[in-house]
Amino acid sequence: MTAIADRYLERVVCPAKHRGLTDRADYLVRLTRERQAQGVIFFLLKFCDPHAFDYPYLKEALDREGVPSLLLEVEDRLPADGQLRTRFEAFVEMIQ
Repeated sequence: MTAIADRYLERVVCPAKHRGLTDRADYLVRLTRERQAQGVIFFLLKFCDPHAFDYPYLKEALDREGVPSLLLEVEDRLPADGQLRTRFEAFVEMIQ
C-alpha cells in the first residue's frame, strides 16, 4: 500500500489533470537540475491538445533557466530515421 501511495504522490503531473498552474513546469525544471540535463526534448503528439497547450509555458520555464529544448511534433508515425537523426545531432551539437 505504501508503494502505491508513493507512486500516486510522486508521479509526473499529467497536463489533463493539473494540480496547479505551474506544477508541470516546476517539476520539469527541478528534474533538469537534479539530473543535470543539458537539454530537453519534447516529444509532442499532434492530436494531444493538453500537451500542446502546455508546451509554450514549459518551454518558457526552461528558457528562464537557460535549458535548451527541442520540439518534435509527430502524428501517428515517426518521421524518417534520417530526419530524426539530423535534428537530434543538430540539437546535441548546439548544447555541447
